[in-house]
Formats: sequence, C-alpha cells, structure tokens
Amino acid sequence: GKSGMALHINDDKNFLQIEKCDFFQNNFTISFYIKLFSCSVSNRRIIDFGTLSNRENVIISYQLTNEYECELNAQVNFQNTSNIFKVENISLNEWHYMAFILEINAYKFYLNNKLIELGNANKPMGSVERKACFIGKSNQKDEFMNGVIDELKVYNKALNELELLIDKN
Repeated sequence: GKSGMALHINDDKNFLQIEKCDFFQNNFTISFYIKLFSCSVSNRRIIDFGTLSNRENVIISYQLTNEYECELNAQVNFQNTSNIFKVENISLNEWHYMAFILEINAYKFYLNNKLIELGNANKPMGSVERKACFIGKSNQKDEFMNGVIDELKVYNKALNELELLIDKN
C-alpha cells in the first residue's frame, strides 16, 4: 500500500463498513496488518461481519490483558451454534499480520503466518447475506477498535499457506 494510507480507528468516524454481501457461500479469507493500542473495555471488534443479530456472524475481537498486550479472540456464530476461540496474546503498539480463513467445515487463524487456531465447524456455514460488515466496529454496539489496519484484503476463497506467505509479503 501507499505510505500513510492505513486505516486509523479509534472512534465513530474512522471505522469501515463494507456493503452488504454474500461472503460465506463457499470459502472466505480476510487478511491484514494491525497495530492495536490500549482499550478500556473488553471485546473490542476488529472485524464483525454479521446480519444485525447474534446469529451467522464472524467476529475477531480483542481485550486488554495488561498495559503491554491484549488477548485476541475469534468467534463464529451460525445456526444457533457459537464457536469461540481464544487465539493468542499479542503485544500492543507493534505490527502483526493476521489472516482468518473460513472453509466450509473448518476455521483457521494465522498470526504472523503461524497457524494459531484450527477448529472444525459442527455444521457447514450456509450462504447468508451479510447486512452489517464492519472493520473496527461491532454491528451491535459502538465498540470501536483502537488501532491501525493496513493492507486489508478480502478473498472469496480459502488461501493456503503458500498463498498467505505471498499475501503477507
């Protein structure tokens, strides 16, 4: 990307909303670089792709664990089932590369190209029109991320490890 063009998110004016879309018909990947700053409340949303309810959502959130790091969480809700994964603690004020991959029956989370979480879905996620797709904000409340996102990419396929390495570089 261009120098100085990262998305700075810290209040109600700086989040990104993606047009309603049908992301989960098959496979899906979202990748980005992120630098998080401190926050005063838990479960700040990094991404929240949903349907304006707590069903059929994909969420990546974080909460502060101490003044130097935060805990990342990934959550996938579908068909009245919620799958929540504690991903890993990461340092604040440092750049990290993240990728979340949803395959029809599995989830993968990569942090700096290292596989952190691999889970299997109890049921395949169906095709759902996402009406509330946010980067840096919850679709339920005004829970704004406090940080910077750069090189944001959304793919309509599940990237493999080689493709992620190319994507990161």
